[in-house]
Amino acid sequence: MKFSQEELKAIGLIVVFIGLTIFSFITYGYKPLKIKSAELDNEIIAKTTELKQIQDIVSNLEMRKAEVRKLREELSYVETRLPKEVNMPELIKTITTLAQENHVVFSTFVPSNPISKDVYKEIPISLATRATYHNFGKFLAAIGNLERILTPTNVQISQLTPTKEDVSTISGNMVITAFVYKP
Repeated sequence: MKFSQEELKAIGLIVVFIGLTIFSFITYGYKPLKIKSAELDNEIIAKTTELKQIQDIVSNLEMRKAEVRKLREELSYVETRLPKEVNMPELIKTITTLAQENHVVFSTFVPSNPISKDVYKEIPISLATRATYHNFGKFLAAIGNLERILTPTNVQISQLTPTKEDVSTISGNMVITAFVYKP
């Protein structure tokens, strides 16, 4: 089978056209799509990694919230034990209530000026009291069991002779020290 000159030209043009079409497809179609596909694959990997990090943060968020709640509870407890302000009326009310509950009578109640320490202040309060021995002990125990830190010091006890009007068997002088956080 012999092809004429014109048929060979037509076949050559068809082959060239097919070759150019394949070349154009590869150069302008396939390669850019392959590059774009690789870029999208990399973006998917990056977004997947970012999503994983966000999921880790979200899963840790509940744990962090629980930690914050616990720390706030601890802070509240510490602020109850060591408040930031003196609040002398509340302090007087607390000590007076404990004295009344334990049948202890004050003859003097004298707050002194605060004494500044490193991170706190001491507020000494001088008390002179009368009570029975056991009631006085209960009063001291009640002070020690308060949420707020109060410390009885310099306790001096002397014997009294009870009378019909006053059943007190002891008089007690002491200094109760209240503590306040100093920011």
